[in-house]
Amino acid sequence: MVVPDSSVAGALVLPDEPEPPLLVRRRLFAELVLVPQHWWIEIANVLVVAERRKRLTRSARDNAFASLRDSLARSDGLTSDVAWTETVGLADAHRLTIYDAAYLELALRRGTTLASIDTDLVDAAQALGVEVLTYTP
Repeated sequence: MVVPDSSVAGALVLPDEPEPPLLVRRRLFAELVLVPQHWWIEIANVLVVAERRKRLTRSARDNAFASLRDSLARSDGLTSDVAWTETVGLADAHRLTIYDAAYLELALRRGTTLASIDTDLVDAAQALGVEVLTYTP
């Protein structure tokens, strides 16, 4: 099981981003993908902003979101239940945004791999012994 953050998911769908290495793509497409509840909103924002900045067309934006929507990604139903406890604690302890701390909390709680290219999030995960799937774009 893999918990991808929006930095990895965005790299999969934005045409001007370096494509993730084959190992990363294989894991994301071969394993169950679990995401915190806010992931869908964060990805939608990445795509809307990319379209506004002319990084992709509206049609490409809509196709990218449809592709992600139709993927095997499943939302974790407990993300909001632990937001004010475990997630805030991780954000405070590792100086992360709440959004990033939610990815870390989910990977910790489920004992799974975190996929990210966000250096602060990767550093926090590694400090806590979470397996991290990362690369340098």
